[in-house]
Amino acid sequence: MKFEERVLQQEFTLNDTDDLIVDYIRKNKANLEHLSIQKVAEDLYLVPNSIMRLCKKLGYKGFAEMKFLVNNEVSTKFGGVAQLGEHLPCKQGVRSSILLISTKGRRKTETTTVRRESNGLVAQVVRAHA
Repeated sequence: MKFEERVLQQEFTLNDTDDLIVDYIRKNKANLEHLSIQKVAEDLYLVPNSIMRLCKKLGYKGFAEMKFLVNNEVSTKFGGVAQLGEHLPCKQGVRSSILLISTKGRRKTETTTVRRESNGLVAQVVRAHA
């Protein structure tokens, strides 16, 4: 079950502190894998136990499991796109972005560069195998 589904399922049992933590997780989904429970607690002026209680309420075994599963949701969103890179500086009328696609378990990484020009969409795929 996805994070948002778990939150909706427990919507009426969540208190104000839980709502604060959920909002923080929603805003920081892309960086959640790099955050510790202590850092999240510090940012929200809470104790780590408050975050752990929310994780348990939502059906996770703990913060580490929640981080892992939320990160998997982010990495598989939009057909396996793991991260959307920042828009690159380029000439006027040309918009570029980088997509990083990672397939776990297969040790395969694909980097796709997509450029949108005035005449249409151009895509280039470069594959690197580890």
